[in-house]
Amino acid sequence: MKLVDNRYKVNKLIKDSTYSTIYEVVDIWDNDKKLFMKVYNTEKQGKVIDYFINNFISISRIKHPYLLTCKQFSIIKTIDGRKVKIKQYYSTTEYTDAPSLEETNNNLSLKEKINIILRICTVLDYLHHRGIVYKLLSPTHVFIENDENLKIMDLATIYENISNSEYDNITRFFIAPEVILQQ
Repeated sequence: MKLVDNRYKVNKLIKDSTYSTIYEVVDIWDNDKKLFMKVYNTEKQGKVIDYFINNFISISRIKHPYLLTCKQFSIIKTIDGRKVKIKQYYSTTEYTDAPSLEETNNNLSLKEKINIILRICTVLDYLHHRGIVYKLLSPTHVFIENDENLKIMDLATIYENISNSEYDNITRFFIAPEVILQQ
């Protein structure tokens, strides 16, 4: 697979799991902007796909400088210029290759840690004022881009991780009670 929907040029495979396959892609319609593309396993991700069919437009409208943005959710129509005969869904999100907070935590000063906490509080406040609870905040979901900027994981991935109960070892220690109680 090299070109999806005559728009996304696939650079490399990032991760392959039971639920989805994640690629680094370039959006050739948007100045060669790098994105993540997640192609969903329709058999395992029915609940997530149904949720995105009904809610992805709302999710993609939520934008904040410290939140990775959800870009698009659609059905793959063509691969390498050939029409696809099976139904495969995908989503694209903003790309980052920044290290996670978990990876950089030991190298940060107290002042830098406080600034990170304040930035995280800013984006959480923004989301809460829109009625959204970010249920999986953990050091592996916070990406430190530079001294002045950070990004937290996009909302689509958070919803998917909650639906699939797919948590890394660090996130397990930070799961919100309502997630554990499935509320």
